[in-house]
Amino acid sequence: MSIEPETARSAAAPARAGRQSSRGRSVFTGILGVLAVLLILVSSVVGTVHAVVLSPATLTSVLVPVGGNPQVQTAVADKAAAKIVTGLDVEGRARKVLPGALGPLMAPSIARAAQDRVASAIENALASDAFARTWERTVNASATLAVNVLKGDSSAITTSDGVIYLNLLPAIAGTLDALKAQGLIDASVQLPDLSDPSTPAQQVIVRLGTALGVTLPPDFGQVAVAQTGALASAQGAVSAFDSATLILILAAVLLTIAAVLLAADRRAMVVRIGIGAALLVAVMPPLFRLGDHLISGSLASPGMGVVVGAFIDAIVDAASWPLRVVAAVCLAVALAAMLAGAVTGAAASRVAAFLPMLFGAAAFLVVWVVVGPDAAILAMALVTAGAWITGRPLLVQAPA
Repeated sequence: MSIEPETARSAAAPARAGRQSSRGRSVFTGILGVLAVLLILVSSVVGTVHAVVLSPATLTSVLVPVGGNPQVQTAVADKAAAKIVTGLDVEGRARKVLPGALGPLMAPSIARAAQDRVASAIENALASDAFARTWERTVNASATLAVNVLKGDSSAITTSDGVIYLNLLPAIAGTLDALKAQGLIDASVQLPDLSDPSTPAQQVIVRLGTALGVTLPPDFGQVAVAQTGALASAQGAVSAFDSATLILILAAVLLTIAAVLLAADRRAMVVRIGIGAALLVAVMPPLFRLGDHLISGSLASPGMGVVVGAFIDAIVDAASWPLRVVAAVCLAVALAAMLAGAVTGAAASRVAAFLPMLFGAAAFLVVWVVVGPDAAILAMALVTAGAWITGRPLLVQAPA
C-alpha cells in the first residue's frame, strides 16, 4: 500500500488552510475598506456643515454678502413696505385728509403710491454703504447669538410663535421721516430712535405706536424669514452633532489606517479607498444644490423664497468647497499610489512618460473652467477608477 497519496494530502492541507486564511483576510480588509470610504464621506459632510453653520465667524463671512444681493433687497423692501403701509393705516389717513368723495376714490391709489415710495426708499437704504456696515454688525451679532443659543445659552433670546424675524426698524427710520415730510404723518409727532440695535424691537414698536397714536402689530418692521423648530430639540441635536462630528472624523482616520495596514496589498487598498472616497465626496456638492430649492421652499414664508434661497445658496456654496478639497485630496492620494514606481529609466524617458499626465491635467483644467469644479473632479475620479479597474496605466512605462 502506497503512502504517497496520504503524504500529498497532508502536504496540501496547509496550502488550503493558507488560501482560506488569505481569502478571509481579503474579505475582512475589503469590508474595512468599504466602511472607511463611507466614514470618510459621512465625516467630510458632517465636519464641513459643522464648520460652516456652527462657527459664528464663518457663518458671518458667508451670510454678509447676501445683504448686497439686489433680488434679496427688492423682496425684503416689498415685504416691509406692505407691512409699514398697512400698520400705519396710510389709506385710512388719506381718507381723512381728502375732502368729500375724493377720500374713498383716491385713498387706495395714494396707499399704493405710498407703498411703492416706501419700498423704493427701503431698497435704497438696503443698498447703501451705511446699511452694509450695519448689516455686517447685525449678522455677526445674530450669528454669535444663534450659535450660542443652539449650544445651550437660551437666556439671551425670546421667541414669538417659533418664527424667525428680520428686524428692519433701523432701515425704515428714514422712510418714516419721508412720510412725515409728505404730510402722511403729523409734523408735530416726535418719532422714537429706530436706529439703536441695542433696544429690543418690541419696545421700539410700542414707543412708535404711542407716538403715532395707533396700535402697531407686534411684528411691525419685522419680516418673517423662516419657521423655527422647538428650541430644546434643536439644542439637543446640536449637542449630539458636536459629539458625532468628532467621533466620525476619528473613526474615519482610524478605520482607514487599519484597512491599509491589514491589507495584503497596501498600495491597492490606498488606491481603492482614495478613488471610492473621491467619487462619493465629489457627488455631494451637486446633491446639495439639487436639494437647495426643496429646502428653500419648505422653510420660506410667503413672498420670502428669494431671501431664504439666497441664504441657503450661500451656505451650500460655502460647504461645497471643503468637500471639493477632500475629494481632490483623496483623488491625489489614489493617483500617487497608482503611479508609485511606474516611471523608471533615463531622465528623458521619465519626462516623456509624464506627457499623458500633463495632457490629463490640461483636460482637467479645461473641464473645471468650462463646466465647473464638481464636473472636473468627478470626471478625473471616473477616469482614474476606469484605469484602475481595467489595468490600463495612467502613464507610459518608460524603458529601463
